[in-house]
Amino acid sequence: QPPLLAFTADGRVALLRWEFAGQQPGNLERFLPESLEGEPVVQVLPLPGAEQTGGQSLGLLSSDGRFKRLPIEDVQELSGRAATVLKLKDGVTLRRVVICRDGEDLVVASSAGRVLRVPVNDAELPLMGRNAQGPTLLRLLPGEAVVGAACEAAEGGSVLLASASGQLNKLPVAALRRCRRGDLGQIGLRLERRNDHLVDLCSGAVDLVAARISGSKSLRLATAEWAGQELGEVGTRLPLSGNDSLQELIPLLR
Repeated sequence: QPPLLAFTADGRVALLRWEFAGQQPGNLERFLPESLEGEPVVQVLPLPGAEQTGGQSLGLLSSDGRFKRLPIEDVQELSGRAATVLKLKDGVTLRRVVICRDGEDLVVASSAGRVLRVPVNDAELPLMGRNAQGPTLLRLLPGEAVVGAACEAAEGGSVLLASASGQLNKLPVAALRRCRRGDLGQIGLRLERRNDHLVDLCSGAVDLVAARISGSKSLRLATAEWAGQELGEVGTRLPLSGNDSLQELIPLLR
């Protein structure tokens, strides 16, 4: 099994020691270094093997809309201690981590439904060291927040969008125009309800996702049933009951 990296909101990473979880189960924090105690884990990511890392890097998206690429070699030799991979200002957190591949496109989204597609190259998304913040990728409007990111091929790639009210959209990457970092982007999902907002964007290259819903509930969704929608359409709607709201999408099966 590939090594698993756990990234925290404070911009730190550690190797997840889960080899014996079958014999000694417990919560996630049990398999992390003690130095990460109290830091919320925002993402767990499989680390590609050394033979697969050519042309790949780690992409780190922070809550203030900044993004940087980190050489994947910087996290391949982690020991039992945590390492800082992103310098953050006060009040800023790490929001999403993706594997970036040269020649593909990074797609990021905001809570307002805006989607930005940027090519993965050194000009737009430069490789930087662990202590760098990274340049501003998505300029946020007042009250707007970063919700997700994915790196996909332009040919045949897609991203999944979800709103709090249960609106779902599977958007082809090719439907988005390529932008430079800092551009406004385009509306990827037209929200039907005035108080609704986008809650997640993830890769469309998965067969199954879990939709985490308020009240400790969840649903498994087969992405093949999500009909591809045009840019700016309302998509399809997940039937939520009462005051339930969709909170995030969790990829389960590729």
